[in-house]
Amino acid sequence: QPQILIQNYNTAASPNLIGGQLPSGVGANDTIAKSNGTTTNGDTFRLRRARLRTEFDPSEGTRFVFEIDPTPPSGQIGQSGTFLRTVEAVGIARWSDFVNTEFAAGIFKLPFGREVLQNDADRPFIERSWGEQNLMPGEFDTGARAYTTWNKDGRTFVAQIALVNGHVEGEPSFTLDPDLNQGKDTVGRVNFDLGDWFDVGASGYVGYGQSVNASELRFKQFVRWAANGELGLHHTFSPSVGATKIFAEVTFAQNLDRGTYYSFALPAIPADINAPVASMNERSIWARIEQDLSKWVTIGFRWDEYTPDTSQS
Repeated sequence: QPQILIQNYNTAASPNLIGGQLPSGVGANDTIAKSNGTTTNGDTFRLRRARLRTEFDPSEGTRFVFEIDPTPPSGQIGQSGTFLRTVEAVGIARWSDFVNTEFAAGIFKLPFGREVLQNDADRPFIERSWGEQNLMPGEFDTGARAYTTWNKDGRTFVAQIALVNGHVEGEPSFTLDPDLNQGKDTVGRVNFDLGDWFDVGASGYVGYGQSVNASELRFKQFVRWAANGELGLHHTFSPSVGATKIFAEVTFAQNLDRGTYYSFALPAIPADINAPVASMNERSIWARIEQDLSKWVTIGFRWDEYTPDTSQS
């Protein structure tokens, strides 16, 4: 996915701010030098996404998956520069003609909500919602998972659970240390799809986050959690036109923002290291309408809202 990125800043968001002010004679969108040898230019061509996926099925009950994303180091995914995507070994238990369970370990997408799990090729929007980019940047984590699927007469029920590091690919230090604390996080999702007209689902996340003060060598852990509800409405009213789809998702969370875009969104380390942190409550909402006009054209509209601190107006 090659892309041209054109960014236009107002004064408050300008990368040219020094001490919170624009230097004399410098506009919000001017290009100036930075101390690391780069500039503040916001207009560029870039390779947003390029992926190679290989799957090997040596038997009916096993699968190996290897997927890479050859974006440049310090690329666009949370500035992490990681190349790995889905890399996992999978064992498949087929309980009946309708029910099977996948047991896997490796790097995989977090089973949380609809948008995180949706394949990039299936989503008619270049970027994911702003809430997901802050709560689940990069979408991938390392751990073990078990996914059970029941499928009969066009209806599907899935129950997914995973035990993961809790330090996702989109976080800046992922390639340096894939887990910053000893505790592991638990995440899970259930979804029932009627096949036509609607599906409904819910997800949950619980684990431990952390704040690190590198200059003072202080480290503080805190509990974090999230609850998510999802709804999908989908039906083909006219075969000559195509499917109509409406999707919506809402997430309420505490201390789950990764601090990738908002440094203030991570709970501050208290002066007394033994005292609890002041928790941050997050909220993410999005809704999408998609209409297929033919096999080749889809139009869509998305509205999304995210706040890393619901106490602020």
